[in-house]
Amino acid sequence: MMSDAGSKQRVEFMWDKHMNYAIDPPRELNDWERAVLDRLLSVPFPGHEAGVTQLPELRVDIACSHCPSVWFVKDVPATRPVVGPDGKPLVGILPCELEGHDVDGMYMSVLVHVRNGFLRGIDAFRGDLKPFWEIPDPARLDIVCGDPRSDV
Repeated sequence: MMSDAGSKQRVEFMWDKHMNYAIDPPRELNDWERAVLDRLLSVPFPGHEAGVTQLPELRVDIACSHCPSVWFVKDVPATRPVVGPDGKPLVGILPCELEGHDVDGMYMSVLVHVRNGFLRGIDAFRGDLKPFWEIPDPARLDIVCGDPRSDV
């Protein structure tokens, strides 16, 4: 009789391969990051104008070694916070994200995290969490909008 252990395959979870590293001093947005933010903030939603005012002040201080995800220096006090439909500073993600497929057909998503109304980072990932075959062109991804979601 064959045991179940002999018939199971080991499944490697890719999330543990994603390692963040600090960028010191923080750098300005690169072209891809700016294109993602420009595309998502081009969609009118409550508070999107405040997000646009934060763009010139954003600096990247953390990046992922495995994907194009980045995090921004916390809070840009000289700018207004992005607010939700209730008028309170948004916490979670912007109500719109970019979706599409990598060259091998795998689903991919690019979303923007918001903390206390301030743009906090870009999270780009494939459905299987493996590395991108090709960094997605933000102009070729679909904009998908819904209600702001909370991740806290």
